[in-house]
Amino acid sequence: MNNEEIIFIIDKLDSSNEDEILRGLNLLDKYLIRLVTELEICSSNGGGNCFLTCELVENFVQLQNNPAYNIASYLVRIYDCNLSDSNLILLNRMLQGCLLLHHSSRSNFNHGRNMKRILTKLDEHRDIPAIISVISTLIHILLKNYENYRSFETNGGCTKLIQHLKLNSIDEIPQQKPKNSTMSPSLISNQQKLNFKIIEFLMLYMIEETNNKNGKSVEEKARLFKQDFPEIDLLVENLNELSKL
Repeated sequence: MNNEEIIFIIDKLDSSNEDEILRGLNLLDKYLIRLVTELEICSSNGGGNCFLTCELVENFVQLQNNPAYNIASYLVRIYDCNLSDSNLILLNRMLQGCLLLHHSSRSNFNHGRNMKRILTKLDEHRDIPAIISVISTLIHILLKNYENYRSFETNGGCTKLIQHLKLNSIDEIPQQKPKNSTMSPSLISNQQKLNFKIIEFLMLYMIEETNNKNGKSVEEKARLFKQDFPEIDLLVENLNELSKL
C-alpha cells in the first residue's frame, strides 16, 4: 500500500477549502473501489479470509488502526460543512465504505460530538434520498457496536429518526400506492423508500442485546420512541412478525 496516497487524501479531507475536501472525497472513492476490486479478486481465487490474504486491504486495515491515519475520523468532521445533498450522499458512502473495511472505526461514534454530527443531518431540510443515505450510515455505525447504540440514544437519535416515518396506518409496511392519496407517484415512491429504510434501522436497533451485559431490553428501547410515536409497541410487534418471514 502506498501510504503517501492515503496521506495525500487525508490532507485534502482535512482542508478548510470545500473544493479540496470534495477532491479528497472523490480520490477516496476511487481508492475504495480499488480495494473492493482487490477483495473480489482474492475471493474469486479462493483466498480464504480475504481481509488477511489481500495485501492491499490488509495494509489499509492496519493503517486505520493508527489514529493519525484513521480516515473515518477525518470524514466525520466534514459533516460540519454545509454540503449539498449530492455531496452529503458521497460523504455518507465514503464513511460507510471505511466502516465496512475497518470495523473498529465505528468507535469514533462512541463520542457524543461525532454522533451529533451525523444526527444533525436528520434535522436539516433535505431531499429524501439524502435522508435515506444518512440513515444507511447510522446502520453502519450501530452495527455490532452497542456503545454506539447508547450514543445514538443519548444524543436524541430516536426522536430525530422517527420524525421521518410517515405511515397511513400502523399496520402499513408500504409496498404500493396508498388508496385515495393525493401525493404524486414519485413522492410516494420516495417516502416508501424512506419508510423502508427506517424500518430496516429499527429491525437492527430493536434486537435483543443478548451479548451485552448492561444492554437495554426491547421494551426499554421502545419507550424511547413513545413520546414521538405512541404506536411504537404495535410497530415493534409488526416488525417481529416481519422478521419471521
